[in-house]
Amino acid sequence: MKHVYSKGNQYAERDIEALGNYYMVHIDAMTVESLYSKSSVAAELAFRDKRIAQLETQWISVEDRLPGFHEYVLSYHPVMNVTLLGSFIQGSHRFRDVMSNSFYKSDISHWMPLPSPPKEAQR
Repeated sequence: MKHVYSKGNQYAERDIEALGNYYMVHIDAMTVESLYSKSSVAAELAFRDKRIAQLETQWISVEDRLPGFHEYVLSYHPVMNVTLLGSFIQGSHRFRDVMSNSFYKSDISHWMPLPSPPKEAQR
């Protein structure tokens, strides 16, 4: 694994009072979970950074990949600035929303899979 270090400080001094309860929740959790060493804290921060990156990159460009045939997805129409629920009809190269409106692939910029149902609904 290659580490890339930037010059200068990566972490700024923070105003703890301005962070309010967010700061105390983390201090309490780190104390309860015995995260006292720098490496333990760094591992937790890395895990959270990775999770945030995963959540931020759920949108997939139609230029990179298209959804599966008749797979229900969320799609984004940038001109209308709207997110649509529907599926991709591969033979016609169109997206069709649940109201049977049809959009050319070129009208849609991004799509994402639907999230999993809540755990309590999966019983």
